[in-house]
Amino acid sequence: MNERINQLARQCFAITDDGRFDYANRYIVERFAELILRDVDKIINELYHVMPLEQAAVLLTLDENIKEHFYGV
Repeated sequence: MNERINQLARQCFAITDDGRFDYANRYIVERFAELILRDVDKIINELYHVMPLEQAAVLLTLDENIKEHFYGV
């Protein structure tokens, strides 16, 4: 998982009394974030195929920005 998704996952955990994160459910949170990103990618891809070509370029840029932000691609 990339660093941005890890940062978001860490924000979902309660901080213990000694200031550390509780990582008991880290895998679940990371998987949840990954599934959301896959759905976003699927929606963008579906829209791309039904939009006029002039407008589709905006979706490609959006898709590239999302992937770069979360995956570093």
